[in-house]
Order: sequence, then C-alpha cells, then structure tokens
Amino acid sequence: MKKLILFAAASFATAILHAQLHPTQPIGKPNQLPTPHIQQLKPADLQVTDIHLVSTEIRNKVAYIRVNVTMRNGGQLDAGASKMGAYFQSTTAASGAGWTLVSETVPVASIQPGQAISREYVFKIPQATLGTNRFNFRVKADIGNAIPEIDENNNMSNGILIGL
Repeated sequence: MKKLILFAAASFATAILHAQLHPTQPIGKPNQLPTPHIQQLKPADLQVTDIHLVSTEIRNKVAYIRVNVTMRNGGQLDAGASKMGAYFQSTTAASGAGWTLVSETVPVASIQPGQAISREYVFKIPQATLGTNRFNFRVKADIGNAIPEIDENNNMSNGILIGL
C-alpha cells in the first residue's frame, strides 16, 4: 500500500511539473492575442474664457491696452506655445461691421490639457488707427492657427468696451 501511495504522489507531482513546463494553448486560433482597443487622444482646444480690462494709456500717440486674459486648453494634448492677437471695432460702426486686427501679437506659453492660465497682456494700437476714443476690443488665442485643435472656431473672446 505504501508503494501505491508513493506511486500516486510521484505521478501527481510529475503531472503538475509537466503542466507548468508545457501549458496548454487557449481554445481558438493558436498564438493570437485579442486586439487591444486604444483610444486616440483628442488634440488641444484653446478657448478664451475671460477677458478684463486692467488699464489703458496713451503715450506718443499709441494706445497701450492692458488686459487680463484667461485661456483654457479643453483638449487632451498639450497646446504648445502660440501667439494671441487682438481686434478692435469702432462703437459707431454699423451693426455687424468687421473687426480690425491689431498688427502686433503677443506670445502665449504652452498650456497643458485641462489647464487654464490667466495672464496680463499689453497690446499697442496707434491712436490714428483707432479713429475714436471708444471702441470694442477682443482677443483671439492661437492667432496663426499653429496649434492643431479640436475646434478652431472657439478661440475668440467676448468683446469689451474700452474708452480712452
């Protein structure tokens, strides 16, 4: 009886060792793993969420418009460094009249996904270009469309009224 128990134990140990050294293939196609589903990340999405006038000043016939701007990256990828531009519109302009782009742009630092930044920016506008002392003013993120975005049409701020 002792020999029978030893034989059974040895057979069991051999079977376990064999199973560990030679695992069986799963049922189905041999050597084929399921295809992983990798979700592609959405590009950056710069949005100007707030603009506030800080100050205005006229020096040497140039209007210096200082604004605090909050921008957010609503995408899933980093929005690298870019440029912000500004636009103005006469308050006496007919309804729907176009906005004039300020020739000078300002640099904007990179914004991480989901991050918002608030910074002060100064835009210089020749007073003669304005043609008036009251005008509407707004800014546009990524003025040169250098950053690939989910939506390129949501980069513009609301307008604010400025009086010099």
